[in-house]
Amino acid sequence: MFALYSFGPELVLVLGASKFLALYLGGGLVSNLCYIYWPYLIPKNFPSLYKLSPYDNGLGASGAVNAIVAFNILTYPTRIILVNLIIPLPAALAGIAFILYDTYGMYFGGTHIGHSAHLGGALFGTLFFISRRLRYF
Repeated sequence: MFALYSFGPELVLVLGASKFLALYLGGGLVSNLCYIYWPYLIPKNFPSLYKLSPYDNGLGASGAVNAIVAFNILTYPTRIILVNLIIPLPAALAGIAFILYDTYGMYFGGTHIGHSAHLGGALFGTLFFISRRLRYF
C-alpha cells in the first residue's frame, strides 16, 4: 500500500479517476489470472514446478499496484526512486530490477510470493501505457 500511496495520487491527476480505476482494476484482474494459470502453463521440467501448487493461496492487491507502478515508471523513467528507502536509482533501472527479481523468483519458486501476479500486473500496466501512447500518435 506504500507503493500505491507513493505512485497513485500522481497518476490520478495524469489519467483522471475513471482511467486510473480502469488501470487498477484491470491490473488486478490480469494479475489474478496470471497467478491462477501459471502453474498450469509451465513446462514439466521447470525448476519451480515442484514448489508450485494450483491450490496455493493468494492474498493482496500487489498485482494491481504493480500495474500502477509500471505505468508510473514508464511515464517518468528518469525520476529517482529510493529502493528500500536507501538506494537511489532511476525509475527505469528500478523497474528492470523489480522485473528481474520477480522473474527469478517465478523461475526458481519457493518464495511464497505471487511473482506471476506481479509480472502480470506490470505487463498490464505496460500495455495500458502503450495503448495510451498509440492513441496520441
